[in-house]
Amino acid sequence: ECLSVVLVAFSGTVTFHFTLSRYELRQWNQGFFQKTTLKEMGLRVQLGHMGSPCLVPRPGHKDFIVLHTNGLHYVATCATFRLLELFHTVTLTGKLSAHEFYKALEHLTDNTSLNVPKTRYKSFMRMIREFRHLKLMKRNGRGNLKNGLISTGPSDLTVACPACPIPGINLQDDWERVPKELRFLYTLILALDANFRLKNLMRSSIKKDPGLHTGMAYFTNDEPYRKHVLKYATQKDISSCSGFKTLAHAETKFSAGLRSTGVGMALCARHEIVRSGGVGDLQKGERYCNMDYIMLSALAPVLVLGIFISYDIACQFKINFFDRMEALPNHLKLPDNVSTDWGIPKCHCPMHKLPCQAPHSLNFKSGVGRTDGEGIEWSWAEMNRVANSTKEMGPGSRHDTLDDHFGHHNWRKYVSLGTTLHSRLLLAVKEQKRQEQIFNEFTDSLREGGKVDIEQWTAMILAWEQDPSKTNPYVSLVTYASQNDVKNQLLEEEKKDLAAGVPHIHSTGPTAFISMGLLIEETQRRIAWDARKPEALTAHQDNEIQQRRLALMRQLKQFRSLQDVYTPAAAVMISQAEEAQQHLPEMKRVQPEVEHQQLWLPSALPVNHRTHSCRAGLVNFEARLRRAQCLDALEKIRTLQRGRLSFIGFRNRNIRGQNPTTRAADTINRIEDKCKALAVKYRATRQALFELIGPGDWERELKELNDGDLTTPDGTEISIEDPNEEIGPDGRLLSKKRRVALERGLGEGRRVVSWIWIVKGSTGNGEDEGLNEALRVEWAKARARSLRWSEEVMLLKEEMRRVRKTLEWKASWWDDRQEGWSGLDAAASEGVKAYAARQARIQRELHARFTRLWDQPLIPFTRDEDSGEGITMVLDPVVEAFFEDEE
Repeated sequence: ECLSVVLVAFSGTVTFHFTLSRYELRQWNQGFFQKTTLKEMGLRVQLGHMGSPCLVPRPGHKDFIVLHTNGLHYVATCATFRLLELFHTVTLTGKLSAHEFYKALEHLTDNTSLNVPKTRYKSFMRMIREFRHLKLMKRNGRGNLKNGLISTGPSDLTVACPACPIPGINLQDDWERVPKELRFLYTLILALDANFRLKNLMRSSIKKDPGLHTGMAYFTNDEPYRKHVLKYATQKDISSCSGFKTLAHAETKFSAGLRSTGVGMALCARHEIVRSGGVGDLQKGERYCNMDYIMLSALAPVLVLGIFISYDIACQFKINFFDRMEALPNHLKLPDNVSTDWGIPKCHCPMHKLPCQAPHSLNFKSGVGRTDGEGIEWSWAEMNRVANSTKEMGPGSRHDTLDDHFGHHNWRKYVSLGTTLHSRLLLAVKEQKRQEQIFNEFTDSLREGGKVDIEQWTAMILAWEQDPSKTNPYVSLVTYASQNDVKNQLLEEEKKDLAAGVPHIHSTGPTAFISMGLLIEETQRRIAWDARKPEALTAHQDNEIQQRRLALMRQLKQFRSLQDVYTPAAAVMISQAEEAQQHLPEMKRVQPEVEHQQLWLPSALPVNHRTHSCRAGLVNFEARLRRAQCLDALEKIRTLQRGRLSFIGFRNRNIRGQNPTTRAADTINRIEDKCKALAVKYRATRQALFELIGPGDWERELKELNDGDLTTPDGTEISIEDPNEEIGPDGRLLSKKRRVALERGLGEGRRVVSWIWIVKGSTGNGEDEGLNEALRVEWAKARARSLRWSEEVMLLKEEMRRVRKTLEWKASWWDDRQEGWSGLDAAASEGVKAYAARQARIQRELHARFTRLWDQPLIPFTRDEDSGEGITMVLDPVVEAFFEDEE
């Protein structure tokens, strides 16, 4: 910019700004300064003459406009490199569209829109598209090769993940000979998913708007991809599992007027870097034919021996995958010696049917460490910000734009791997020690009892990992009957009695009678809970409660008529209560609300009335339903506890600001209220069961529920402050002292699992089948947690080593491109050499910075007899000392 504040004469201004022709000028005009241009003041510039006058000048365009960072200037049309670089950086970082950026330039030129030049928006779009393309070519070394642009092939224009295994670049020569238990270190972990926000309207055509580099970067080669997809125009992909209905909606996805209904993508699940050739358009939903091609294109060529795929419909997608693969081109097919395994992202897994969860859970999959598979969702959240602008683009322009954004996304992940892996390792080493200690103490406590077979449990887990069709060690084989199940059993018994000639004393059977009573009791409990603070109710809420009371009164009246048939003693008890009220002074007589009126179910009757006045079998019916009611209440409490813990973690990490925080607090309070209401229900139901059958072995299964029993499975009470979170509920970082205090609050030494998580009993002599099942499941999960954290430490150490090897290789790769090719003139040769040297320097500086951050070169996985690069993990002394100090 021109920073001069000196007033200059009209004639001197042109001379002074001869080389500053893009800067804004203001001319004095009868009492104020107004904008003007050097063109209006008579400036003429002969391009290509380094400021010297042209001996044979020719007039240029009358309306020559320059697009610059401070506006549009009248000086055909051009844009400065500074403007193009500014827009390129802004759009990649803030996802600003070209239209919005151009509008900002117009407003910067004249915010009144009185003197804005004729729009050059289309010209700007062409320039920025070509600028992006040339930058992509240059940054991937195509300008350092002879015929580099013409000879560019698939995957030549991508930023590859330096932490993933790449044979010949960052793996040892003997990596294929590692023991079986360490092969997971060299397994490629891939995430696959589709996004239906990145639509594309039917604008232009591929013939009119081809991509400048489609198939050379992140989008797969368009022509063979479309030929493959057209073979399956009416493919039916049927899902029998996923609650997301992904496959069920694949054929019904709205596609009118759309060239693409979305985008499918594959990236490395651990580092969230998009794979080359791993993006493709979806023509009609998330169909197998699309996702097969995209996944295999992202893997080609397959150089590793093991692949793990995380996909939200993996349980269905993997079925017949290898049969479908035979229809793809040969260069995309997986070699026979490559093993594959499948998993479902952790947040998606609970939405699947129970039989699919454990076999595909990343918590139980061996060799994946602490991979959650959800990183692809975070990447989609970033890309969704360009959905509105790319939706209106032609096919080629859209591909070029998204390729540019994918490249920027990958580069930011690339340069931040130092801090990412460092922070993950610090957490993993600490948590691995913690989980291993918990598991060892749990195992020792079980061995002390001598009633369980740990070796048998271990063999069961190993057998299931080899063959998932065998007994699942993470699921209890002992199940309980819910209230509905017991009700159905009782109805079946009634049918058998009726068939055997046992007469019914009423058209409403005893099961329906008790079920009606329990339903009315539950309604009473809910109304009483909602009306417990009448002064806090609004007029609308109070009116709603009154309406619920009226409906309950009608139900209660119907129930009283049935009581005369099944429990005549109830009428006696009601009559006695009314007489007692009549003997009270009028001032003390109280008519209770309907929700507080005694129902007089068999459990509420005195023992003598219950024995002689209740229909035969009625007490047993209620006892069985009460027991099932208790188990249902416990299951709902466990579900709420897990949900509350998960939501608090999400709130602490993601929610900021007064309004969102207040809404989040309201949600947590509602969950707490539901949990408290269920605890009240359980206590009342358990007391009723006790009245019916008295003390017994059932009390080991259904114990008294205290407030301290409402804990998570590992024995920790749910708190708003979670020691595993670095951010507290106020949005600030938790101090080291506070985190240590929270960890100690979890309970060091032996951890006691609350009895609500072991429904079949909290103590035993080893002969209780339900208790043994619950202990086995909890032990198997504790073992899985310990192993996953151990794998995470090993994977992170190996990834750090691979990152530095890749950076060294990439620096040498750029060194080899410094010489250019024969026939280059001196100036071009110097430019080629300088650019390659600069890029090599960047790689070495990243290597140096990462090494400083990681304190010292990490000891690789080495053999005991070899100091070279091998496979046994040795922890860094620096890291070990750090955590010893922490403890």
